[in-house]
Amino acid sequence: MEATRLTGLLSADIRDFDGDRALEMLTVRLDPGAGWTVRKDGAWNEVRLVLSVYESAGEGAELADELAAVVPGLPDEHPIQGVHVALLDGDGAPTVLVDHCGNFNDTWFGTVGLSYDGSALRLAGGVNCFEHYNAIVCMEAEGVEALESLVRSTPLEAGSWTGWGQVLDERWDDGASVSADTLSRHQDAYDGALAGMGVEDEAMRSTFLEEVGSAYDDAMGTVALRCTLRPSEHLAGTGGGEVVDLCGAASTMDAGEVNALELLVYDEAGLLDAYR
Repeated sequence: MEATRLTGLLSADIRDFDGDRALEMLTVRLDPGAGWTVRKDGAWNEVRLVLSVYESAGEGAELADELAAVVPGLPDEHPIQGVHVALLDGDGAPTVLVDHCGNFNDTWFGTVGLSYDGSALRLAGGVNCFEHYNAIVCMEAEGVEALESLVRSTPLEAGSWTGWGQVLDERWDDGASVSADTLSRHQDAYDGALAGMGVEDEAMRSTFLEEVGSAYDDAMGTVALRCTLRPSEHLAGTGGGEVVDLCGAASTMDAGEVNALELLVYDEAGLLDAYR
């Protein structure tokens, strides 16, 4: 796959993002790193998911702020990776949600919330979890730089998660099973971090919980389901409101174990029909 096929605008949405009764525009674009190509040696390339907010300026638009989420392994040979952008739309200004999940032997998943204050995108909250066969780490976002480390190649090393504060670190011996108490603490830490930005998860994407993907018989189907769930399929607002899916990118393996990439734009209202 050529890098140019991953470069460009993925989605745009126009609404009042800061509650000032004027319209702003949010755009989402993909920006692969220099020299990007699908890797087959276990190394990961990075793709940046860039979120930009524009204010009206005369007859045009002026960039107010932008942030980038760094997504390694999309769509390299080995990892299954999905990242989506959605809005929690209720009373007041909406919250922008960057939701991700991936698997490459281990599993990682989380959600970062952003708000726009009229001049900049600010952190509204966030949670990030990493699961190894004998370890669980759960973190809460401390700054917008958390978007730059959604996934780390050395996740269990101290200090490897920039912008994140650790709220849970559970380890157990090789050959042992994860305990019910550990899973309960994992769920509580995850739910607590999500609640801080007014979000709840109806289907935590943990490999240790049977509830997620239980309708799938094969292991790969279950993993692919977890990694490609749309935000509205598992997230909801704790105080009401609607989770509106905007766009995403998902890298999965098909039945022939060939890696594929889907670029996803959700438009249930049909606003983009005239441009198709």
